[in-house]
Amino acid sequence: MPQRFLFGPVEYLGVELREWHTEGVLILASSRRHLDALEGALGGFAVEIFDGARVHVPAEVVAAAEARLAASGANTIVAIGGGSPIGLGKALRLARPELHFVAVPTTYAGSERTSIYGITSGGEKQTGRDPRVRPDLVVYDPELTFYLPIGLTTQSLCNAIAHVASVMSTSSLPAAADGSAPLIARPPPATRAR
Repeated sequence: MPQRFLFGPVEYLGVELREWHTEGVLILASSRRHLDALEGALGGFAVEIFDGARVHVPAEVVAAAEARLAASGANTIVAIGGGSPIGLGKALRLARPELHFVAVPTTYAGSERTSIYGITSGGEKQTGRDPRVRPDLVVYDPELTFYLPIGLTTQSLCNAIAHVASVMSTSSLPAAADGSAPLIARPPPATRAR
């Protein structure tokens, strides 16, 4: 399935999941923030929540999320938040490629658009690339970023710029990306106004 993008309120997510014949959903998060809006959008589905996503995707967190996924019987995962829950979703998708995977980013780093994944075990992070880890659907709901604390906003934007710089420093840069770095180097107007 090619990656698709939905630009608008997270409330539209339920329509998309019905088209996939979703039987159950496991929500991945690192906090309870935004879960009310997401749970409201998923009314009518059997929903479980795993809010233990952590930075650098520790292997023990992956194991705990895999156990919750197995117990829930869900066939769709929805990661909401920044790189931690989205990275956890990628780790689950790597192990279970048949899962439907939705990312609802609330930061600007862009992990939801890459095929890069990483899992940390014994203090060492193992990374790789696999097109199967890319989410099937990415929902960009600007309302979910409005109240992002300025410190986290700044950190997230710097991470986004680092992703672009990394891509631009490789020989595999697609022609369409040439000259795109200046477009993201400016923070969004709402961020500048704070």
